[in-house]
Amino acid sequence: MEALQMDPTEFKEQYNQKMPSKSDPVVFSCLAGTRSKQALGFATSLGFSRVQQYAGGFDDWVKHEPPEKK
Repeated sequence: MEALQMDPTEFKEQYNQKMPSKSDPVVFSCLAGTRSKQALGFATSLGFSRVQQYAGGFDDWVKHEPPEKK
């Protein structure tokens, strides 16, 4: 939550990335989907308009990830 309210310069220093603008596409994910859902709601309340959530989280993503080629 704090990251989306940071000063853009501080965000860049902390995360080594440009802070997303409120119109940039942002996708939240976490292990199971609970925290990303909270982050989605928080970002929306701050005025971010193109936010989404990977609802299944990392657990779901791993289930659908193609097997590695050896």
